Amino acid sequence: MEQYESEILWKYILNQENFDYSEFTENELEKFSKIRIKNLLEKNNKKLIKLVREYIFSKIKNNDNISNNSIVEAYFEWESEKNEATE
Repeated sequence: MEQYESEILWKYILNQENFDYSEFTENELEKFSKIRIKNLLEKNNKKLIKLVREYIFSKIKNNDNISNNSIVEAYFEWESEKNEATE
């Protein structure tokens, strides 16, 4: 499993422009910093945004602690900045 995860990360690193974000799982996302996740979200890739939203809803549904979660923080900062830009 870990080798598979690292293969996906390497595929992303080597070909960021043409990477298929549907290959990402929660495990890969958790390896990124908040800033990097925001940068990824700024690409407005629907598959990635869907994955992040599903991740957040899953955490909330399972009553997981989402404070200090870089994915959650990055998503809400990105959403806030996106909304401010459209006002």
